[in-house]
Amino acid sequence: MKKRFMFLVLGLIVSAFALFFMWPLSFSVMFDDISDNARIYVVVNETGVKFEGGVEVPRGEVTEHIITSDSQKFQQIQQILDNFSYRRTFRTFFSDASMMGDDAGFWLSIYVIRENDTRSIITGGTREILVNSRVYRVGYWGNRANIEMMNEIRSLLES
Repeated sequence: MKKRFMFLVLGLIVSAFALFFMWPLSFSVMFDDISDNARIYVVVNETGVKFEGGVEVPRGEVTEHIITSDSQKFQQIQQILDNFSYRRTFRTFFSDASMMGDDAGFWLSIYVIRENDTRSIITGGTREILVNSRVYRVGYWGNRANIEMMNEIRSLLES
């Protein structure tokens, strides 16, 4: 009887632990309590190399966009982010907010500037993403969801 009880308790602990880390979190928290003067500041930083005249040249091109809350693009970025979710990792609970890699070929930084604070999303297309200076993961398997989200936002900004 004691052995069954121990396995039951252990199973509940493992289930709660897995649920805590696998539970999807919504990007909509970035847009809570948006005022009329809120804006989104987006930075797209191209990485990698390009070829000019047969010579390999580092990209390093930076494009900045400021989008006000009354803009159509503001709502469209919000809708794109609503289609994706992120989840906790072990790194979420430590202060190390470093990330490496740019599987998408560019870095995307989104700052939602509100009346009293600024919220941020920073990603390079790996599975990891910084949300308000904490490391999380987008999607469950690989980096496909993260790159898809980045490309949708980038395409919107370029249109």
